[in-house]
Amino acid sequence: MAIQADVAKAADVARLLEQATNAFGPLDTLINNAGVYRAMLIAELTEEEFRREINVNPLGPLLVIRESLKHFGPDGGSIIHIGSVASRSHPSGYSIHSASKVGLAAVTGVLMT
Repeated sequence: MAIQADVAKAADVARLLEQATNAFGPLDTLINNAGVYRAMLIAELTEEEFRREINVNPLGPLLVIRESLKHFGPDGGSIIHIGSVASRSHPSGYSIHSASKVGLAAVTGVLMT
């Protein structure tokens, strides 16, 4: 089953999880795998690209997690985040992507406590 949604939009996330749980039942595992990037030098950086990556990479998982809490069964479940080596290696041209994935790593750390 495919459900198109923009994880950076709360209404899309709510619809996605509602349709998925209607079709398959309560969640037991959530995998946050959505991510975007565009390699660019700082001199080329745009506010539009910054917002796109920040909205999808750390905000998207936060919105999905928040909404998913309504859809886990009584025994709870697991949340898995797919990160990026860019959060530690800081490759040239990946300043926005690295920053956004460091944000996701921080979210993961907070949730683990």
